Amino acid sequence: MQKSHISLLLGGVLLASLGCSKKQDTQAKQSSEPQSGDHVALDDPADAKRLVHSVFPVENYRQFPFVIPPHQMRPKLHGDFQSFTNKNDPNSSSEASNVDVLLLDDRQFDDFVHGRTGETTYQLESSHTQTIDYAVPATSDDARQYHLVFQASPGGSKIFVKADFRLTFE
Repeated sequence: MQKSHISLLLGGVLLASLGCSKKQDTQAKQSSEPQSGDHVALDDPADAKRLVHSVFPVENYRQFPFVIPPHQMRPKLHGDFQSFTNKNDPNSSSEASNVDVLLLDDRQFDDFVHGRTGETTYQLESSHTQTIDYAVPATSDDARQYHLVFQASPGGSKIFVKADFRLTFE
């Protein structure tokens, strides 16, 4: 009779042990399944997205919207520009052709368009030639839209901007 109690006791311990082991395996599987916030998209830096590569007039401002897709850890805005007063003469760069460069999110751009003062994500003031290399804020679950804005000086004459900007995801 003692043997049967010991067998029953050992059987119960074995079943309890297997049950706990299975519960731990299930919990381990659940915690190791990737969540949407765990996903990071790593694109080839060679896959740069060209934002602008042209010469364009600016009387008040000119904007180039773009979207940072979800799960981008290190998006970067790279580029350079030169502004000038005579479209046919890129050497006509001077203080008269200075332009402000702004990087704005949707809310900031709405404030800008409606003349409300507010924040900017990035701002470069009054220059007629410059190179920009800016780390745009990372995104998580949602894409985020930005606006690359070139703004002429208030009351100034029409200027022309030669710009080459691209977006990379490193």
